[in-house]
Amino acid sequence: MENFASAIGGETPAIAAEKPAPTGDGLKDLLALEAENERLKKMLADWLRKENAELKKKLGLE
Repeated sequence: MENFASAIGGETPAIAAEKPAPTGDGLKDLLALEAENERLKKMLADWLRKENAELKKKLGLE
């Protein structure tokens, strides 16, 4: 069984060396990204609820 890299004719990329855990600004950036992810998840959930309601109306399921 061939792997993905050989299936597309490429080579398996080298594994990057592990980096130390984030500290200082890295941790601050990580927390900011987490907050942004939460905000975006809420926006997506709201958008999907609205779209589902519209689709149900169009299909006569509501």
